[in-house]
Amino acid sequence: MALQLHEELLTIPSIRHIILETLSLSLLPGTQNRDILGAWLVTSLDEGRRSGMDSKKRDESTVWLESADELATEDGRINLTAQLPYLVEYLSLSVLDPPSLHDDIHPSAVQTGFQKAAPTKTKKKAFVAPIAAPEPDAEDEQIAEERWVRYRLGGFVGLSWLLTQLSTHNVALPDELLALLGNSYLWTSLSPTIGEEGDESLGGRQPVIRRAAYDLLSTLVNRYPSEVKKKETLEMLSSIVLESCWIEREATVWQTAGPAVAHFLGSKFTWIDRADVRKQGSVANCFRSSACRRGDSFGYQWRG
Repeated sequence: MALQLHEELLTIPSIRHIILETLSLSLLPGTQNRDILGAWLVTSLDEGRRSGMDSKKRDESTVWLESADELATEDGRINLTAQLPYLVEYLSLSVLDPPSLHDDIHPSAVQTGFQKAAPTKTKKKAFVAPIAAPEPDAEDEQIAEERWVRYRLGGFVGLSWLLTQLSTHNVALPDELLALLGNSYLWTSLSPTIGEEGDESLGGRQPVIRRAAYDLLSTLVNRYPSEVKKKETLEMLSSIVLESCWIEREATVWQTAGPAVAHFLGSKFTWIDRADVRKQGSVANCFRSSACRRGDSFGYQWRG
């Protein structure tokens, strides 16, 4: 309903001009520019996954989704290239710290109340004094967790879309996005491992997150192989991908993970020696050892 209302507002020329110009010039206070653009992106992509062609037509009419290399002036488009820092920040928080993002978008209401004071000798009429209202009841943990999953899922879908768009329009990856893609915590979303509290992977207990993360991996490998080839990125992904895929048991995850891992292993990134694997005890341990990092070819090939 909210997305539909925004679309209706954007069909009114005068209102559309004001909204898009305000966003394009970053005139909104605080994080509102970031939150509106990010929410529009994630919500539209989510609607696309749900309703298919209807959403595609909707996106085409909401032209800012197709304007990664266009200016937001006469043709009524927002220059998403200029807005990339906002989008990357939104998507980063959505995946890595959804509670903070949620608090920014939905700040807690100020809790206040009033108490009627008794009259005194000098003041015959009672007066009302402000008092602090009691804190609201704690939210159910399951409800909160479901919310964080929705935020993270939207973040991963948004990142995959953004990488595809930037590659299609030949826009260089911004430093903020490169830093996010090089963050090892982001890629723990591939792992189903459930550790101690506070040390759990992003993908633990959440097959839908792991599936979206493998889709992001596939997009990165397909669209930006030169970034994957970088030593630090390759070593990080090698360890996490190979360690995670061997313990994945969900068939729904493997529908996406299978092709992603196969492409990652088949694109000539590095060499693996079977003897090294046996010596190290596992493929993941092998990749942590310099003994297995031989050759400069771009893919995994077995020797021995």
